[in-house]
Amino acid sequence: MILENNKKFLSKKILNKLSNYSSSGKTTFIKSKDELLVPKISNTLIHSTYFPLKESGKIIITNNNNQAVIAVWLGAGYHLADLSKRKKIIVISPDLDILFDVLEKIDISAYLDSDNLKIISENEIIEYFDFFKYKTYEFLIHPVLEKLLPEKTLITIKNIKNILTPVLLEVNTQKKFGKIWLENILRNTKLMLSEKLNYSPLIINKKPVLICGAGYSLYENISLIKKNSPKLFIAATDTALKILVRSGIIPDAVFSFDAQNYSYQHFTGLKKIPRLFTDFCSSLRISSNQTFLFSNHPLKNIFNMLKMNTVFLASDTRNIGGAVIKFFSDYFPEYPVITAGIDYGIYDYNLYSKGSFINEYININSSFFKRESNYDANLLYKESFSKSDGLWKTNKLFESYSASLNINKKIYTLSTSPYNNFHKTNSLGEFIAESSSLCEKCLEFQKPNFTKDTFIGLLKKILTGNAEIIASYFLYLGKTPKQNDINNIIKKAEVILS
Repeated sequence: MILENNKKFLSKKILNKLSNYSSSGKTTFIKSKDELLVPKISNTLIHSTYFPLKESGKIIITNNNNQAVIAVWLGAGYHLADLSKRKKIIVISPDLDILFDVLEKIDISAYLDSDNLKIISENEIIEYFDFFKYKTYEFLIHPVLEKLLPEKTLITIKNIKNILTPVLLEVNTQKKFGKIWLENILRNTKLMLSEKLNYSPLIINKKPVLICGAGYSLYENISLIKKNSPKLFIAATDTALKILVRSGIIPDAVFSFDAQNYSYQHFTGLKKIPRLFTDFCSSLRISSNQTFLFSNHPLKNIFNMLKMNTVFLASDTRNIGGAVIKFFSDYFPEYPVITAGIDYGIYDYNLYSKGSFINEYININSSFFKRESNYDANLLYKESFSKSDGLWKTNKLFESYSASLNINKKIYTLSTSPYNNFHKTNSLGEFIAESSSLCEKCLEFQKPNFTKDTFIGLLKKILTGNAEIIASYFLYLGKTPKQNDINNIIKKAEVILS
């Protein structure tokens, strides 16, 4: 009967493992002064033998509604009694024998709330973690069992962190940008329908492609680039644009996919902006010489269904330098690609080349790290260095950027960074000579051939059938999708596109 009462606390996998359980003999029990059973492991009592339920009044956790509680070790659960009545708790036991011994002898349903407490296995954490509600988590570790079994405790904590951290990084990005992405897509659709964009082909004719990011190696190679610029097709990331222009280099194209408004600062003060390629999720709407590309956002499928040719910009690289490399590798495979300023590392503590907007902003405004435009910079600066090689250093974020870049052709670089995994070169001559014998390559773009009403009708049909397609928007709202929310999105679309 006791075990049956306790089954409602268990996840599917824990229930399956329980079916093969037989008493381990690891755990014995004695009665406390108030007649509650107290487990004893390795001759150590893991709860008080006086009034164990009073332990729950001593638990201190952060009062943060955006933070999940992950309890490592259940013990007998006495310490969780009060907390389980007011907050959801995920419990992970590093030793199932101890857990099942307790569940067989102690009816935890007498003092724990089964609606708020779930006992799961490590590899179920993604399934049971409420990503709509929580941005982060804290561990609540049973103090006695942590001392008795420190290695098992530490392994469990590390495993949970390794599973949750990369997922939360992605989810929290979607929470931050979910609403912005949706509104930008709608506003950019209106701009597409206005036909105030550049739909002419992108042409490369007998020139190697030099992709310039804003890393330190751009500054190192700026003279070489300027000398050879007439013989290069230069594609700049938005952060690199001002650096190039101030050195007298006008790129052939500039790329941006950042959805934040501070991206406008990369273009302020410029008399003329080169052809601008932006993601359809981007906030940038600054030039008639602008062409939209289409990242991985699921609403891209609407444009495909409307028979529009959606030229791809790979946002799964999570950095604009990697996205531009993949763009030219995919659409201009015949032409050599060389990079400068895409280092995935920091040289002598210089994150950016001199002359970028971000570098200026750091120098001018001492409160930079308190402002909206610190989102990426915080990630880059706060991440401790994971590797160093001479004056070059890198961190986990840069490593993840580099690892995400899967390219089917050789990419060359002028950078001396050991962390970008490209083939090193200190010359452009061989690539210029190679490209002179290649045929002209042309990438076509297509004007939209649908109406506002057609777009809104299809959007309504898709969202009604599968609202999860814009899960990032509902992550922003912090709730699962409801029909009323979908209706509000359609109304918003009608207003923006009107």
